[in-house]
Amino acid sequence: MFKTIKEIYFLSNYGYIYELYNQIQGQSRNCNLFIKFKISDTFEGRLNFLILHLSLIMFFLNSQGKSGKNKSNKLINIFLFEIDASLREKGLGDKTIEKKVLEVENSLLSKFQIYKIALIKNNNYLKTVVEKHIYNNSKINSKYINMIVDYIRTQKEFLSKADLLLHKKQNIFIK
Repeated sequence: MFKTIKEIYFLSNYGYIYELYNQIQGQSRNCNLFIKFKISDTFEGRLNFLILHLSLIMFFLNSQGKSGKNKSNKLINIFLFEIDASLREKGLGDKTIEKKVLEVENSLLSKFQIYKIALIKNNNYLKTVVEKHIYNNSKINSKYINMIVDYIRTQKEFLSKADLLLHKKQNIFIK
């Protein structure tokens, strides 16, 4: 009962941002992308891909002043709320959940900084970042790394033309 009330309150305060988050989540769960890019369909693989997409949106929001940074922080809150709820559904204890959520938060924030630099620098640095943070430095054909780098660049170009501060329904990713 408490969880339901908490969720209703949470969603009522984050309406538009929650819509953005749902698009981020939908794009990062697209099974066709996992197949196309040969991304490991595991919890860690999904989390890393979700963090990549969150980082793309946060990159643009944070560049749009105080309002954008506020929306970026709300996206982080939604992400952490969803992680917390998912862990609670698994029946983990409060201390374990607190520890895991903190780990995920630290991972998101550190990877966001890395992706931010990679989005500004050249493709070679982005390739290194993708290899490390999407493929965990596993042996993967460089063609898949190049494909995901092209995907990131295409999404970045598309997002550069979107107004993420608008409170209207819009596609924020190229499908």
